Amino acid sequence: MRLSDQCLLVSSLGLLLAAVELSGCEGGTSSETVGMVEETAGRDAIIGRTDPGNTLDLYSADFLPQANLGFAKAITADSTGAFAFAGLPPGHYQLLARHPANGKAALLTEITIPAEANASASAPLEPTGTLSGTIPESTPGYPAFAYALGTPFFAQADSLNHFVLKGMPAGNYTVVKTWSTTSCAPGAACGGATRQDSAQVQIRPGESATW
Repeated sequence: MRLSDQCLLVSSLGLLLAAVELSGCEGGTSSETVGMVEETAGRDAIIGRTDPGNTLDLYSADFLPQANLGFAKAITADSTGAFAFAGLPPGHYQLLARHPANGKAALLTEITIPAEANASASAPLEPTGTLSGTIPESTPGYPAFAYALGTPFFAQADSLNHFVLKGMPAGNYTVVKTWSTTSCAPGAACGGATRQDSAQVQIRPGESATW
């Protein structure tokens, strides 16, 4: 059951009604929210429900996981399944919900702060998938990475330039490969550059994808 409007958001000052505890709302997680994550965005906050004890990670849409650059915040749903991210700066966000025991997860994307008309979204927590591939252009011995923009998922390529991103919920991702190249001529100093490529990749529940 979705939260009623009076439990969802936000006064004219942009403050959460009833704070994290969502007082005045029905206690507990209803049968319709078991195995789900629901969120509603407002002027400067994102609140919602999921299973009690689930972890919620919020990232700015431009978060770079390999460098830990951008907005990132992690919280845990309370004993009723409620959660709240308050005092958020304007921007675009992605919300990752994970069950600590069964490994299922969900990713909600395209969350905008401030939102119009208390925009809401929901998704089921499902088995996660993986993305694997190679970065053949990388120079051996130099770092090469793959990462999904706006998420925590990244990996450094191994000695064979192979990478694996694990634990990815179903969804569409902007995946970036970045690597270093070198060029050396006899009698000349070596030069190099950092290159990158990107693609839209779809992950299906519990399946593996390649790029």
